[in-house]
Amino acid sequence: MEPEIDWKWIQKIFGYDENQMKAIKKSPQHLKWIKAFSKLGKTRMVAEVVESKNCMAQLKKGDKYYFKWSGYVLDKDKGAENVCLWAVSQLLPFYFMINDRIAAGLDPNDMIVNHVRCYDVGFRGNCGFGEVLMKVYAETAE
Repeated sequence: MEPEIDWKWIQKIFGYDENQMKAIKKSPQHLKWIKAFSKLGKTRMVAEVVESKNCMAQLKKGDKYYFKWSGYVLDKDKGAENVCLWAVSQLLPFYFMINDRIAAGLDPNDMIVNHVRCYDVGFRGNCGFGEVLMKVYAETAE
């Protein structure tokens, strides 16, 4: 049984006009994502630092970033002390992969690629400063 779609909520959240709402209701991609909202709302994306060297943001092994299914940073008090643009900028493809897998009814943690390095290239003569490696996964939101 498919969940009932709250079209008024969607229109309010996104600020869509009537023409946009008509188009969304006919879009298979939008409908697939909208129908997954209830599953997505029970999930969060986690990026956990597994290696860190010379990180200016002071990220260390075990630090985590938590994100709501909608892409917002979650649990700022529980996560890593500093939000580093060089690190979080690399997480967007994982957000899309996790959401897409959930919408398709697949295990979001069965991704082939689940590690990513921050954007900094590291000190090794590359004009970088430090580097961080993160494992990305989904977990049930608290």
